[in-house]
Amino acid sequence: MEIASQIIGPVVNILTGHITKHVEHVTSSAKRVADMICKMEVLKGKSKDVNEHKERNKRNNKEIPARVEGWLRDVENVKDEVQSISSDVNIGCLNIKKRHRAGRNAFKTIEKIECLINEEEKISWSDAIIPLGRVDSKPSPSCEVTQNDFQSRDKAFKDALKYLQQDDTNSQVVALCGMGGVGKTTMMEQLKKVAHDNKMFNWILKSVVGQNLNMLSVQNDIATYLEDCNLPKASKSVRADYLCEKFKNLSQDNKKVLIILDDVWEKIELKDIGLTSPLPKGVKVLLTSRKDNICKQIAVVANSDLQVVKVDVLEEAEAHNFFSGITGVLEEHDPDKYHIGFVIVKKCGYLPLAIKLIALTLKSEEISVWRSRLNCLNNHDLDKNVQEIIKISYEYIEEDECKAIFLHCGLFPEDANISIEDLTRHAWGLKLLKMFLL
Repeated sequence: MEIASQIIGPVVNILTGHITKHVEHVTSSAKRVADMICKMEVLKGKSKDVNEHKERNKRNNKEIPARVEGWLRDVENVKDEVQSISSDVNIGCLNIKKRHRAGRNAFKTIEKIECLINEEEKISWSDAIIPLGRVDSKPSPSCEVTQNDFQSRDKAFKDALKYLQQDDTNSQVVALCGMGGVGKTTMMEQLKKVAHDNKMFNWILKSVVGQNLNMLSVQNDIATYLEDCNLPKASKSVRADYLCEKFKNLSQDNKKVLIILDDVWEKIELKDIGLTSPLPKGVKVLLTSRKDNICKQIAVVANSDLQVVKVDVLEEAEAHNFFSGITGVLEEHDPDKYHIGFVIVKKCGYLPLAIKLIALTLKSEEISVWRSRLNCLNNHDLDKNVQEIIKISYEYIEEDECKAIFLHCGLFPEDANISIEDLTRHAWGLKLLKMFLL
């Protein structure tokens, strides 16, 4: 009997505990559902705080802990569970099966809620600034590897992308070449986005060079993208040596780096931005320039073959569709304006920038204005036509204050990123905003 008692006793205790728990699911279902709802309110408050912190960091380009997105998704899933269980709380006391299910599910959901509350307390926010050039390693939504502005550009775009994807050390310099206003920088920005979204590089660094080369400015841009505030305020060569060490370390860590030099007019000594010859392993240089011979000189110094991608003017049909899309004038609706527009586009040399500028000045205008714009353009000189179109675009600005602010922008360095705050401050100090000075 003693042996039987030793065996049966624990079994009975286990069964009793198991039965008691299921009975409590029935008898305490309403209380458990109420406790679940109460704890869910606490979790909602924490979820709101975490989401606000995440959005604030996203706006300010600060680090977001890797677990945050998953944690917020888990909270939403639990929220749905609570909603489903809460709908079963108002059931009759004799419906034992539903009461048992509600109590059991509420018990399990409370455990999940408590686990998420405890996990939130362990999330560590560094609030560190994300370097501009560092590519986020988190998975991103799939993106289409094409540029869709103009179909005639697809081949050039895909060729450039293919060269950027190649690991061939003999083709580390890629150049987008074409005349001014053809869309080289636009294609470069699209390539940069695809390279970033597809995690082709660990770091993407960019500097706008411009017609008047300022190597100190280019060095500052590279350092800014690397989020390195320790760049010495010394000579060009000392700063170059410092950047060289940075690239050397990235190469040793097997990091892939894309360096974009936009609007190159003259030969750049890559050693001045810390690049050795041959280029460090994993480094690609993307140039945009009107002069492919300049790009060839840069590639020779880099001990690399140059992959040139020609960016040409639009095809005739594309140019007319582009113009019509901006002005809203179609042949079937207004054949007279459409015919004038056809000639204007031709005089623009099918150049996207020229077409866009003059089309914006013709939108919603009478046909007399269209004829006047046409008469302003020369039949054969594209450069003169572009200058005339820029003049027309400026004169099209109606407000004197806007014209004054536009001209003031010309006092900033070429390709400068002019902040609204600085522009407003200058405009106010120079009394350009007359409408507010009453």
